[in-house]
Amino acid sequence: MKASQLRIWSRFISLGLGIFLSLCLTLPFPIFAQSPTPSPTSTPTTHYVILDGQELFPIRERISAFTPEIRTRIISQRLKELAENVQLELDQFRILDYPNQEFTDILAGDSIVFSVFDVDTKGTGMNRVELAQAHLDTIKEAIFNYRESYKPTSILLGVLLTIVTTIVTVFIFKVFYKFRNPLQQKLQSWERAHLPPLRLFDTELLSVDRVADGLNELFKLLSLFLVLILAYTYVQLVLGYFPWTRQIAASLLQSIKNTISTLWQDFVNYVPNLIFVGFIILLTLYTLRFVRFIFTEIDRGDISFPGFYQEWSKPTYNIVRALVFAFAAIIAFPYLPGSGSPAFQGVSVFLGLLLSLGSSGAVSNIVGGAILTYTRAFRVGDVVKIGEAQGQIVEQTLLVTRIYTPKNLTITIPNATVVSSQIINFSAAGQDKTRNPLILSTTITLGYDTPWKKVYEVMIEAALATEHILAEPTPFVWQTSLNDFHVSYEINAYTDKPERMPWILAELHQNLQDYCNQAGIEIMSPNFHALRDGNHSTIPGNYLPEDYQASGFKVNSDPSVN
Repeated sequence: MKASQLRIWSRFISLGLGIFLSLCLTLPFPIFAQSPTPSPTSTPTTHYVILDGQELFPIRERISAFTPEIRTRIISQRLKELAENVQLELDQFRILDYPNQEFTDILAGDSIVFSVFDVDTKGTGMNRVELAQAHLDTIKEAIFNYRESYKPTSILLGVLLTIVTTIVTVFIFKVFYKFRNPLQQKLQSWERAHLPPLRLFDTELLSVDRVADGLNELFKLLSLFLVLILAYTYVQLVLGYFPWTRQIAASLLQSIKNTISTLWQDFVNYVPNLIFVGFIILLTLYTLRFVRFIFTEIDRGDISFPGFYQEWSKPTYNIVRALVFAFAAIIAFPYLPGSGSPAFQGVSVFLGLLLSLGSSGAVSNIVGGAILTYTRAFRVGDVVKIGEAQGQIVEQTLLVTRIYTPKNLTITIPNATVVSSQIINFSAAGQDKTRNPLILSTTITLGYDTPWKKVYEVMIEAALATEHILAEPTPFVWQTSLNDFHVSYEINAYTDKPERMPWILAELHQNLQDYCNQAGIEIMSPNFHALRDGNHSTIPGNYLPEDYQASGFKVNSDPSVN
């Protein structure tokens, strides 16, 4: 077995094993192949009794028509009123148990704050009286703190703490920005000296500079994140120093907790789908690598299929790659986070509508490019004429075709226009070994007084004297028309250099003039009368004999002519 064939089969087997292992990793775990995990059933919300933004204790049970939400709202309102009543001493708060009943009252003086029922003890590990006593202790402490926070000394302390916190925060900001830029510069120099490029298999996805730029942007993002955390901490602390804004501070903290908790729970729930999406990506990458290997070998000529031409390898690979990506996206789409939300679906429909309205021209050009590729109308390097544009094909993409003209102009033509135009390929004759090369032709007109056999000889000699005109097959001449005053002679000559057509024709025209003048043949214009009497020859003087004189008019002396 040849070394090249061994290399091909070794790569083929390694790629096949990669795809097989990816499938094996996917198939034994049916949990990863299930339909997207639905959102978990939302657990009942726990409602807390709140005083001055502080959560005191939860209420989970419904009593008669009073839901936990209503109970917590009523208790919170009563506690706030009691806390603001400074005439009411904390010693007046007590519990009153009714052994023959199902509840225990918490009293403030003679007023009932709220009642603790037997159902409230579920999951607490305490009886009704113990739970009521625990709530009473919490209430006393909360009311004490509430009243202390509104004292002038507490307000003054809050002002002092705000000043100190502001000074410390400004100092931290200055230190942070002082060391941030030098650290970033040192990090950039270290990255470019030590980081390797980012590679996927044998393909370099990102160079060292791109990797360093990406890490630099990540450093900026982390810096911004730290700044936001510092600013949030400052606002949270300052708002918590004063009783009027403590509720806002508590709500901010609770919002952050809820957001982090929701994100973490969503991430945990999404892990099975994330693993399945990872397997889809892995399988797609191995499939693309296998497909690229096949078409690369076809392009090199190491692998061939009957009826599949070598130049089809790259465009076919692009089409297959797009189909593989589309198929993988269709499979992975239901497993993406938020794919089932109305907002995501609405955006998808909107983008699809925009693409359908704005891409009709692009789609027609892509279809035209595919038609041109698989009909083999031309290839890169061919000399063609498309409409009025003539030149050499320098690039053919899915959207446009570019022609480089002999006058150094690059003409870009949409593929849809190319398909609807007449295409003349001057290079096709030379590519087919069963046919003769390209024929170049041009026409001259001569008078009837010139022997046609002599014209044939002169025109063929002029053609053979032209550079890039082939001696075999031999050039030939056609009489294309017999006009009123002249005959049209067309010289046809073969060439294997279609890209030099304009220069070959220019030299052929020069040689036709020179050889006709040397042979004494006048190339007359269509309106030049064939009568030669008294007229000087149209042949340039340097081709005429030195003793040449124009003939005079002929006079007929026949007496029979009146």
